[in-house]
Formats: sequence, structure tokens, C-alpha cells
Amino acid sequence: MVKKLACIAFFAFCVSAFAETAPETPPAQEPPATPVEQPAPVAPKLPPKPLTIPEKLAAAEDLLEGGKAEEAKTLVGETFSSLTDDAEKAKAYFLLGAVNFSLGNSKQAEEDFSQSIKLQYDLDVNEQKYSSGALKLYHKRKAMVYGAVAVSSVPSEAKVYIDGQIRGTTPLTVDKLLAGEHALKVAKQGYPDNEQKIVVPGADMAQITVELVVEDKVPPQILHSKGGSAREGSSYAVRTGVRDNGGVKEVAIYFRAQPGAIEFTKIPAMKVEEGVYEAVATSGMLKGETLQYYIAAEDFSGNTSSDRGPEDPFEVKIIPPDREPPKVFHEPLKNISDASVLTVKAKAKDNSGELGGAEIAFRKLGDAEFLTEPMTAGEPGTFIYGISSDVLAKADAVEYYIEVSDSSGNKGYSGKPDSPHRVATVKVQPYSEGVVLERKMKDGKPGAEVTINLGTMQGLKKDDVLTVFSEGDRDVDPATGEVLHIGQSVVGKIKVTSPSARSSAAMIVKEDEKSKVEAKQFVRLHLGKATGLSASSKRVREIELSWVQSPEPETAGYAVYRGLAPQGPWTKVKDVQGGATTTFVDNDIKALNDETAYFYAIAAIGDNKVEGEKSLPASATTRGGPSAPSGFKASSGEIRQITFSWAKNTDADATGHIIERAETPEGAFTETLRTKGDDTQAALKYSKDVPLEDGKKYYFRVLAFNKVGKAGKPSGVEEAATREKPKPPTGLKVAKEYVRSIGLTWTQSPEKDMEGYIVYRKAPGDKEAKKVGTAGKPTETKLTDGGRDLGDAITYEYYVTAYLKGNVESDPSEAAQGTTFGPPPAPESLTAGSGKFREVPLKWSPVAREEIAGYEIFRSDDGEKFVSIRKQGAKEKTEYSDKSKLADGKTYYYKVASYNIVDVKSPLSGVAEGSTKPAPVKPSGLSAASGEVKQTHLSWQANPESDIKEYVVWRSEKADKGFDDVAKVKGISHNDLKLEDGKAYYYRISAVDADGLESPQTETVSIATKPLPGAPGAPTAEATQTVIKLSWAKSPTSDVVKYNVYAKSFFSASLVGSSDGDSVEITKDVKPDKSFTFYVTAVDATGLESKPSPSVDVKTPKEEKQQQ
Repeated sequence: MVKKLACIAFFAFCVSAFAETAPETPPAQEPPATPVEQPAPVAPKLPPKPLTIPEKLAAAEDLLEGGKAEEAKTLVGETFSSLTDDAEKAKAYFLLGAVNFSLGNSKQAEEDFSQSIKLQYDLDVNEQKYSSGALKLYHKRKAMVYGAVAVSSVPSEAKVYIDGQIRGTTPLTVDKLLAGEHALKVAKQGYPDNEQKIVVPGADMAQITVELVVEDKVPPQILHSKGGSAREGSSYAVRTGVRDNGGVKEVAIYFRAQPGAIEFTKIPAMKVEEGVYEAVATSGMLKGETLQYYIAAEDFSGNTSSDRGPEDPFEVKIIPPDREPPKVFHEPLKNISDASVLTVKAKAKDNSGELGGAEIAFRKLGDAEFLTEPMTAGEPGTFIYGISSDVLAKADAVEYYIEVSDSSGNKGYSGKPDSPHRVATVKVQPYSEGVVLERKMKDGKPGAEVTINLGTMQGLKKDDVLTVFSEGDRDVDPATGEVLHIGQSVVGKIKVTSPSARSSAAMIVKEDEKSKVEAKQFVRLHLGKATGLSASSKRVREIELSWVQSPEPETAGYAVYRGLAPQGPWTKVKDVQGGATTTFVDNDIKALNDETAYFYAIAAIGDNKVEGEKSLPASATTRGGPSAPSGFKASSGEIRQITFSWAKNTDADATGHIIERAETPEGAFTETLRTKGDDTQAALKYSKDVPLEDGKKYYFRVLAFNKVGKAGKPSGVEEAATREKPKPPTGLKVAKEYVRSIGLTWTQSPEKDMEGYIVYRKAPGDKEAKKVGTAGKPTETKLTDGGRDLGDAITYEYYVTAYLKGNVESDPSEAAQGTTFGPPPAPESLTAGSGKFREVPLKWSPVAREEIAGYEIFRSDDGEKFVSIRKQGAKEKTEYSDKSKLADGKTYYYKVASYNIVDVKSPLSGVAEGSTKPAPVKPSGLSAASGEVKQTHLSWQANPESDIKEYVVWRSEKADKGFDDVAKVKGISHNDLKLEDGKAYYYRISAVDADGLESPQTETVSIATKPLPGAPGAPTAEATQTVIKLSWAKSPTSDVVKYNVYAKSFFSASLVGSSDGDSVEITKDVKPDKSFTFYVTAVDATGLESKPSPSVDVKTPKEEKQQQ
């Protein structure tokens, strides 16, 4: 329906436009020559019915959908003057927004969409008819145009008016409010109205809370008593009571410390219970001698009261804290046997004299957490604690620290959590993993089978070989009671035969002759943890290890491990043989790097080839580079060279030396020279990589490097300077100026070690002079600059320098100036001849200058643009004949220039004109005869030139192209023969003179030869047995004199008869029952014969048989 309406609207528009442009009265027409049937009368057309507003908007919507945005915009615009309904206005604004978006005007589209949304929020839109971009912008504006407001009040159930319209009672949320400013009124009986302006944000909600208060003029009552003193570094709380008949709105306490703060700091007080409020001054505010404060309160009617004020505040004293911790005195042991108790004693003193308690925090080495225990107080200031042997037996070392507190909470320490005391445990208790439970009897005697309290739960497996040992005597320190040593004896070896979870059966495989395997003796599969490991590095990539010999008698050797961290991962380096071996050197040069920390651990290996637990790690850092040699010296005064010497290096790691250089003593040193072996001398020479400057001071130092290229610390810094450059030469002058060359001379330099001189040239505009030549001997004091880059008539500036061996060059001399010759003068008296066939002869006067090398001739077709046509190198030759493909009868213009020995040309001479001989003029009077038989006769007038050699006849079968020369004649006429009959030909004539110059061709004349006569009509034939009569229609040509009759055979035709009429009888060779084919031609008075007529076939009758 909408599309139909759009079509109706468009049709109406077209009819209206046609009516406006059609003429009022049709033009008069002549009546038709014959009567014309009149059409039936047609009913008059009614004007189209005007579209309604909805129809116009629907039509505009279709136009926009069809891509006709401009037409849609016009149609929507026509509706606005007659819109009254908000829904229709909203639709029109929406359509206009979509149209403007389609036309690229997004800003105007936003405004149109906003107007539409304000008029009708829930507009019904057919979204399939509009682009996604327009709809996205519309919904974005829809979100931004409207917002919401949430209104609450104290007390609640108050009426809410927005822009004078009641919306409900609090608490209330109002949606779909236009974004922007609105008037809000909240009213409740018994309370004053609260009126205010609110701003509703687009796509968001404004939160409004209103407090309605009864009119009250009584201020709050503050009830407060000052508290005790404050302690510096702590917070200070102030409590107060506040009462009000209408409710308390705010309580604040203002603090400041004196001396110090100028202004009070407001701290809002929090309600801690009904009618009680508290504010806290932070620890940062309690600095100074006193803390001042006052209290202020406000009720909901705006009445305020205070207790004290800025001029007379409350004051409390600030007590400085005791910040000095107790001093703790303790001397830790270095080690303790694992069979003893570690007794820790400490003494403490405090400035206040009031000590609190003491605690010890200890842990086994490797544990993450400390175990904290109280220490026992002894004599005043003395504390004691004993760490049991159970802890020590399970630890490689014990770490601990002591903490003592005073009455102020300050804490003093001996040791700290991050740096505790460490006491190593000395392993004196024999390492055991289990015991022999029973030795079984066999035949009344101790048998070979035993039972032990180890099983698969401890990792035991069949065929494991264990050591059986017994504990021996103990050595005890009588002064400290510390167990120093416990002996152990190997009784025998047993092999596990039947392991179970908690116990296993084993067989004795070896037994001491004196000490027998018995119950309650100790067994072990592994050796105890190795101890006493230390590491150090004294040589390049070499680390020495040492450890305490394992106390287990069955020790067979030690496994050495290396890693990059205390906890590994570990790489086995070597199995060291021998239980008494306690040293190893790791010198794997490929595995070790310089200046790198490595960690080592060892494990004792039993005679059963089973390793014990790894030791505590020990670390060492490999050496860096070797020491620098002594006696380093650097010499001065050499030409671009510095020599060095030093004493022989005593560091065994040194395999070579590096010389470093810098611009200043403290500057950045870089490597400049490297030696190998025991060399104690070196020389630094000038090179591209080491561009030593002349007479400059440098700073050097030497370093030694080892076999892997690692350098050590440098020596002291030595200074040295190269030889100064020579003084500049004197007496430079220009000896001769010439064509692109300048001769120079100067005074010989008195410098020693001279090698020669270098000449430099500076052209006008150059920033720097460039080298142009070298005099390679000290006595050679002249040079000619004949460089190809020299210009003409240019003044150059020259300098000369002296140089020593090694190309040490002086500063430049004073300058000398010289000017090269300019271009030579132009030749004079140039003349050019005329009238020669394709040739122009030239002559000029010679240029009398020694540098002249020849002349160059230039030619122009128009007297303006001249190009070179000849360059001749003999300066004495001053003539030239131009024969270079010149046109006939044309004037040429010439100039000539001289050029010197370096091909610099003079200005061009004056111009001379010369003309070539012209071609003959075009012949005139050409005529030709038409209608002749197979020919035509041509004639023309003779040319005016005296040297005409011949005329050329040109013929073509086309009027404007394809002309061929068909004859060359001396005279002024020609008969062109053997032409085809009845055909048109076209002719032109040209004249050729004695030099072969040919005139233009004449205008074209045309002729036509006499045509063949027209062919006769198709013949008819009548035949008897001996006569055939042929008849035909005569030829249409008027001058036909006869007709020829031809008989056709298979391969040819033959003339069988002629007639001057229109029939003929043929008798020759005519026989009964014979077939013939004939055709006829017409012959005119000039003998031209027409083309054959159509042929006729005829057959003579058969001969009749005579009756018997």
C-alpha cells in the first residue's frame, strides 16, 4: 500500500510539472489532404487527490529505502508546516534524522533524533527499512535524552513534585525524565517544603536525599570531660556526649599539636552508642608537647554549639615514648657435638631498668620457620635456654636469635630473623638406620639368619647389603660435658633375603672373627651425612674442595656434586676413591665459567657402593682475570706511534695483555692493542681503526687476560703523546695561468723527516679545499694543477701542506689565487652562399689565439634554434660546405664558434643566411580525353625553368591515392595506351630538372575509356535435323553493327555465325540427334565486343527410320 501511495504521489508530481510547462495553445496545423478519422471523445482527467500526512511520511520512507535521500528530505520538509499531532511530529523528526544520517550529516541527525525522542519515547519504528548506522545513532540518543531520578527523604512518605507535577511519595524512582534541569519539591505535613533544582543525567540516575526538619532554634548540648595524657607515636581518642531535641546532624572534633601545627584538623566524630560520639587523633598528629582540641556539633535545623574553641581549646600532655631498646649480650658457640645439649645464655640491660621477658627462636638449618620458646630468667638481666640433643642430632647446624623486651615494648636482639646465629653440629653419634632384632639359632649354635627392624617402608629391598656395627667408648669434655667422640666398630655384613614392610630377614655374609653379630647391634645401608665441606678458588676455572673424613669405617670414597644454587639441581663431577681422601680439585675448564659462584655437595660412598646423604653445600666463586703487570710505561714523540713496556707478569694465569686507550685519565678506556704470551713490549701504530692524532696526548693502561680470554683489573694510567705535525710551507705563489691549468711554486720546508708536499684547491662556493696533487720529494717545490674539474675564467684559491713519514701533515700554508683562461673569442666575417643544389658553402675569418683547436658550425631552420652540424679540428681551416640532407629551395641560418684545446667554445658568431636550389614549379594546363577506346591523350603546358629534363606521368584508379608513375616524357603530351574498357582513370603530371629535383604534382584530372556494348538478350532456338535458327533481343547500345554467335564445347567456344539483325540460321555441322549450346555477343562500330548473352541449349531431332 505504501509503495502504491508513493507511485501515486510521483505520478501526481509529473502531471503537475507537465501541466506547468505545456503551451497554452497548440501551434496551427494545415488540414490533412485527405479526411482523417476523428478519435472518440475522452473524459477530462481530474487533478490528483492530495496525499495525507501519513501517506507523505510513508512515501518519504520508501524514497529513503530506495536510496533517494534528497527527495525524501524534500517530502518530509513539506509536512512540517501542517503537523499538529506529537506522534506525527515524532515520526517526521525520526525520518528527517535517518535522511540526514544517510546524507552524511550525523550532527544534524542527532538533533533530529533527540526531537523525535522528546516528542514520543516509544515510537513504533520499522527497523528493517533503515540502516544499522542510523538505528545505532537513534538508540544512542534515546539513551542520552532520558534519565531517571531516585528521591528519598527523612522522614519518608513525603510527596514528590517534579516540574509542578506530583509523581508519588518517597522513596520514589521516576524513569524517562528528559535529561537536564528540573524543579523538585518534597513536601510533608508538619515540615517546611524542600524545593531545589536538580540535574538529571542522560542514560543515568540521579540520587537525591532530602532531610525534612521541624523548625528548631535550640542548639545541641555537648557533655565532655577532658581525658588523661597522650603518648607520642600512639593514637588518642576523645569521647563526648551530644544531645538535641530534633536529632544530631554532625559532631566534629578539631585537633592540633603544639608547638607545631598552626591550623586545627577537623576529624568527624563517629556515633559509638546513643548520644555518645568519638573522634581519634592519629599517631602522626601526636608530635610536640601538648595536644589541643575542641568539640563542635550541629543539629538538623542548622543550630550549632561547641565546647571550647580555637582560642581556648582543651589541652593534654604528650608524653614522649621510650624508643630505646634493651641491649642484649651473647657470645654464640661455633659448633657443638650432636650428642650434647646446646646451652644458650644471654644478658640484657635497659635504660629504664625495667626488662620484660626474653624469647629464643631457633630452627634446624634448612627449615623455613623458627620455633619460639621463652627463655628462663636467672640472675637479674640473665636468661638461659637449652636446645636438646634430639634437635642437634637431626641438624647439620642450628640457627637462632634472642629477643628481649622492655616495659615500653621496645625489643633488643642478639641475632635477627634474617641474620641468625649459626652453630654447626659435629657428628659424633654413630649414624644408624636400624638394629638387629634377633639372630636365629641353628643346631644349638648362632646361625647365619638374622631379623632386622628395617623393611620396605624404609626403602629396603632384597639383596641390599647392610653394615652391622656396635657403638664404642665416648670421649667427654670434662669442663663442658660435651661429648667429643663415640667409637664404632664394624661387626659384619648382612644381605637382605626377605624384606617386608617393617622388618626383614637377612643372611650374614661376612662376620668379624672376634666380634659376632648379635641382637641390639646397629645396622645401616647408607653412610651418614658428610660434613665439613669447604671450597675455594685460587687458579682460573679451578675450585679446590676439602671435607672432614667420614667416621664410618666402611667408607670407600666420596661422590662430588656441583650446582649453581644451594639447593641444586646437582651434577655429579666425580667419584673420589678412598675413605681417607678429603680433597678434590674441580678444573673442568669447559664446565666452569669465570667469576661465577658454584655450589658443591659431597656424599660418602660405602663399600656396598651406596651413597649416603649429601652434605651441606659449600660455595666458591671462580677467579676473574689475572693481575696486571707492574712497571707499565708509554713513550712519547714518535710519528703517529706509541710504544709500551712493562715487567714480566707474575700471575700464572696471565696468557697475554691488552692495552686500553682513553682521551682523559678518567675517561672511557677502550681496547686498542692486544698481545699474547710473555711479551713485555708493544707498539701502537696509526691505522683506520686507530686514528692517532698528531701532537695529541693520550692515556693508556694495561690489563692481563687468561687462557679463556678473561681480563683482570687494569694497571695504573700512563700518558703519552705523538709527534707534532710539521709547520706549514711558505712562499706559495701562482707561476702561470692557462686554459684550465694553473702553475704553482713555493719555498722548500726546513723540517726534518720531510717526505713531500700536498697541494689543495678551493673553488668559489666550496666549504673545504680538495686535494689536487702531491710533490713526493722535499726538494720538489712546484706543481701544475691541470685537473679536469677546473672551470673557465674562474679564480681558485690554493694551499700547500708539508707531510712527514706516515702521512703526518702540516696545517695549510697561506693562500695563493690564480684564474684560468676564459672561453676563446667568436669568429668574425661569416658568409653563406645560395643557389646550389642541396648545398650551402660557408666562410669566416680565423681566430688568432694559440689555444684555439678548431671551429664548430651551427645551423638553424628558423634563425632562432641553432644545432651543431660539424666540428672540424684544424684551426687554419676556415670554410665549410654544408651538404647534410638539405631541403630544396629552403633558406638556412648559420653561426660558427671557435673552441680551445679543452673543448671550451667561444660565443657564437653573427648569423649568415644561405638558400638551396628550389624544385621546379608545378606544371599547369593538364588535360585528358575521355571516351577513347583503350587509351587517352594527355597534354600540358611547358614549365618556365630552363633545365627541365623530363615530365613524369602519374596514374591511379582512385581519385586521391594510389598514383604510380607510368611514363616519363620529354615533351608536353602523352598517349596512355592499353587501358581497360569502360573504366575511369586519374592522372597527374610532375616536372624534373637536370639535378633531379621534382616539382609538386599537378591537380588530378580524370577520364573514362569507351565501354563495351551491352550484351544481347537471351537467345531462343528452333531446330530441324539439319538447321538451327537462333533469335535474340538486340543490344541496347546504339552503335552495334553486328552480332556474333558462338557454339560452346566442353573446353572452348567457336564462332559459328554472324548477323547484323536479331536472328541467324546455323547449318554447319548440324546433324540429327545432336546437342548444341549457343550464346550471342554484340560488336560496336569500334570493334568492341560485348560480354556473352545467356546461353541456350538445343538438340536436333533424330533421323526418322524408313519403313520396309
